[in-house]
Amino acid sequence: MYDEEHYLAKIDRNANVVVNDGSEKAKQYINNIKWARDLAVRLDNLDYEQREEAIKKIHEVMDKDYQEMGYSLNSSITK
Repeated sequence: MYDEEHYLAKIDRNANVVVNDGSEKAKQYINNIKWARDLAVRLDNLDYEQREEAIKKIHEVMDKDYQEMGYSLNSSITK
């Protein structure tokens, strides 16, 4: 499904752009980045199905937050 580098790259991507987000939701985006990083550390402790589901959730949350911050998923800035 998704490889490890991909979801880690999305976490880093969001961490790099959230500093530019002045919205009231920035705190939630930061909390989601912390959550994703914590979950990524624990992935090796999950069975295969749980791991795949967790990675899928990381992708979903990081992509949703990225778009809410005003960026498109094809890396073009819409702000």
